[in-house]
Amino acid sequence: MSYGDMIACDNPTCRREWFHYPCVGIVTPPKGKWFCSECAQLQQQQQLQQSEMNFQELINAVNINATSNDILQQITLLFKYKIDQSLSLFISEEYQSLFVLEHKIWQILSQDWSNHPRYLDFFQTFALFNKQIIFEQETISLDIKTSLLIPENIDLINNIFEQIEQSTDHNNSLITIASLWFDNLSFFVHEYPSIGHIPVIIHINEYIANKFILNEKFQFYLRQLQQPQLLPLIFSAKQLFYVKTCTLSLSACFSINSNEHHYISGQVLKNIGHDYLKIIQIQSFTVDLWNKEILACIAHLIGFMRLFLWCGSGKELKFKDLFPTEKILCAYIQDLIRIIDYKPYYKLYYGTMA
Repeated sequence: MSYGDMIACDNPTCRREWFHYPCVGIVTPPKGKWFCSECAQLQQQQQLQQSEMNFQELINAVNINATSNDILQQITLLFKYKIDQSLSLFISEEYQSLFVLEHKIWQILSQDWSNHPRYLDFFQTFALFNKQIIFEQETISLDIKTSLLIPENIDLINNIFEQIEQSTDHNNSLITIASLWFDNLSFFVHEYPSIGHIPVIIHINEYIANKFILNEKFQFYLRQLQQPQLLPLIFSAKQLFYVKTCTLSLSACFSINSNEHHYISGQVLKNIGHDYLKIIQIQSFTVDLWNKEILACIAHLIGFMRLFLWCGSGKELKFKDLFPTEKILCAYIQDLIRIIDYKPYYKLYYGTMA
């Protein structure tokens, strides 16, 4: 309730009845109920306590077609809180419920997907929660992490990938969300190389190599990146999945299973070698114009090509195929120097490449 330049907190037990608009940062009367910061914080704490008490019930209620906003908000709030708290204690207390939720998410992503905006905040928060699990080195065992994060079977993976391939909406939220999940798997493999030998991870990378990287769509996206002036609208969720998520996944694959994928070496250079060099050449002169999307694309492409060239057998042959003359090699080195001198690139590439 408001009167003049004063507003009342909608908590009937609030110890302060009225607030002056400027003092609480309000410019225009809010729509719906309004709570002062003290009451809003108290309300959030109460919701969090309720979520912790009913976590298993909340997990059981998660459904792609009929989950209420209230349930999602409660789970999201709980994960946001736990990200900054003791993960190991929470996981030990709620392991079974978390296990159910983690694998339910893979099933949800593999189903016929309808865009539900209310899911986005939940999925983004949950992905960040999982990323924290991956990088928690001391208190959560590898067996626990593996049981929570690795999908149960390849059918789930195939269904997700097929939806991405067939989607005509290049900004489908499924692609955005699936990218977060596959990025986390790549981080997991980077941190724990033994994970890369699990059959489902091998299948993921074989699918990515054959259906995404060695694909005309990937070449199309690379040609887009050769434009001196890149329009923001080209960076769709689907383009970023191909250029960022797929190359990150294969980078992890090359670093641990490089010899197992020697059969695609010649195809990679044949399909993308020339386009890759062209992108680096052109964009090395435009670094001051880069946005975060082109920065991420360039960083992931360079990381992918570096691991592809240096890991496994046939290094000399791969170098000769990509750099047939000394002039081409020297020009590439100069291009890389210009890019590496760009501080945001350095921070991203030598950080998480997320």
